[in-house]
Amino acid sequence: MDNCNRISNQDGKHRFLIGMIFFLFLTLYVVTAQRSVGWQDSGEFQYRICAGDYHWYSGIARAHPLYILMARIFTDFFPRTLFFYASNLFSGVGMACAVTLLAACVWRLTQSARAAVLAAVVLGTAHMAWWMSAVAEVYTWSLACLLSELYGVIRWHQDGKTGWLVFVLGVNGVHLGIHNFALLGLPVYAGLLGWESVRMGRWRLLAAGITLWCVGGSLIGWQALQVWWSGESWTGTLCSVLFGSGYKRQVLGIGGFQIKRWLMNVSLAGLSLLNPCWLFVVGGIKRLREKDCRLLVLWGALIVLYGAFWIRYFVPDQATFVLPVLGLLAVMVGIGYWKLETEKTTFCWERWAVMLVLGAGIATVGPWGGEQAAQTARWMPRGARVLPFRNEIKYWLIPWKQNERSAEQFVVAVHKQMKAGDILIADSTSASPLMAALVNGIGGKDWRLVTPWARLTADEWTLAFKTRCMYLVSPVPGYAPADLLSGNFTFEREGVLWRIKKKE
Repeated sequence: MDNCNRISNQDGKHRFLIGMIFFLFLTLYVVTAQRSVGWQDSGEFQYRICAGDYHWYSGIARAHPLYILMARIFTDFFPRTLFFYASNLFSGVGMACAVTLLAACVWRLTQSARAAVLAAVVLGTAHMAWWMSAVAEVYTWSLACLLSELYGVIRWHQDGKTGWLVFVLGVNGVHLGIHNFALLGLPVYAGLLGWESVRMGRWRLLAAGITLWCVGGSLIGWQALQVWWSGESWTGTLCSVLFGSGYKRQVLGIGGFQIKRWLMNVSLAGLSLLNPCWLFVVGGIKRLREKDCRLLVLWGALIVLYGAFWIRYFVPDQATFVLPVLGLLAVMVGIGYWKLETEKTTFCWERWAVMLVLGAGIATVGPWGGEQAAQTARWMPRGARVLPFRNEIKYWLIPWKQNERSAEQFVVAVHKQMKAGDILIADSTSASPLMAALVNGIGGKDWRLVTPWARLTADEWTLAFKTRCMYLVSPVPGYAPADLLSGNFTFEREGVLWRIKKKE
């Protein structure tokens, strides 16, 4: 009876701890979430959430239909005036779930509340994790799914119940509906379940896992069927699922490499490692090597798959794809601290508290200090084009976004400047907030926005120059149609835009 009471009390403390971690980090992200429309992918997601766009223009790999559906349901609980804030906050909810699941994983492996809290704080205050929690993005929910999968693997490893691997495959299917990151871990989970099914002679478990995976990823499956029914070949449909439109070389790591951009992305991702508690990763790996090699191999397979993908995925926002790596490393942070705690009997809670506060403080102050130093030195990232109202250094280095309103200021300025019949040609970064604002009922609709996904026809182009005023956001390569930069046009600054004029 006494033993049962101790187990019950321990479970009660565990649930309370996990609940408090979720509440505290959710509060952090509630306070620091961006209040307004965002640039680039953030504005794109805000537009899609508001418009109910489950497909977009870049193939199935970039559709993220389950994320859009979940975000639409979440934002419906808020007044229309708070739509942009709610869409940003939804990312924070995903990160709070991810941090909570991380704590649950560490607790299962260590039974140490201090280790679980330390790991949660290290991940939750990391630069990129915090950054992605403050704007409308898909990565935080993807990380929550990854850590759910890892939790299921840990439970299977500890309890020996193969049903947990069936659960993992079901979660992985859900993960696929949120982000293609799910496919990186799928071989590990499917291999485990397949091996267990063969070893136990219970093929129904494998069939159940495959069924749950298909159900979880049914939105992606439905989109694939739609593409195939529309006349696309099976190979074309598969490419759309795996790579999207125009991303095949980047996904395979054979295209898009630019050394300066890659170094900048690695440096930006490196800000997430400012917390000295990340050094506990080494101790965590040692502990598992000594006590649990099988779990170390499973963790190692995941870290290699996600790490290798990130380091050679050469896209402009490569730094944002480091989030799964941070989540997996944070598990080892908790185990590494637990190793120290169990080996050093004099390691008291006061030292743990100092370590916790000091690490979180460095992780928070570090990016701010870097931003202040860069501003003082008037340093500007090389090759970056200037967007109206946006301070590039502050935008990228400061993870909390409650005061970031540059995209909103841009939208307001554009609507004031554009007159009836005018045409604005925008790149993907600047078009997204304008689209999100328009679909949310902000601004007039008596001028035309031309996006990278809906260009003017040749006839419309000719007629426009005769009858309309045409503007451009950024007359630089990579952000403007090549035809406009051929030398046949001039650009004159007007307000926050550039007026396009044809040379006589």
